[in-house]
Amino acid sequence: MPAEAATIHEKLDIFRKYNLYFLSSNNPDEISKFATDYKLSDQPNVKFGKSDSGKIIQAFGAIPTPSVYIYSSERKLVKQFNGETNIEEIIKFL
Repeated sequence: MPAEAATIHEKLDIFRKYNLYFLSSNNPDEISKFATDYKLSDQPNVKFGKSDSGKIIQAFGAIPTPSVYIYSSERKLVKQFNGETNIEEIIKFL
């Protein structure tokens, strides 16, 4: 995810009209450091949250990290990417 997060920061203009949610089972200090390190903590459309690993598995099944899920405004899954993915591939589905 570090490469993806760095590229998201570089292309923030493309993502401005979308809400981005970063979920992690890491502790809050690590999540905050990640958000700060990749200059995403002060973006109004970028949210960070902590979730228990069990809840993530319950909701999404066993998934590799990182994973990206793109949903439509109707809350329908448009595309999912498991594992590190080139941001240009993700942008195609926005």
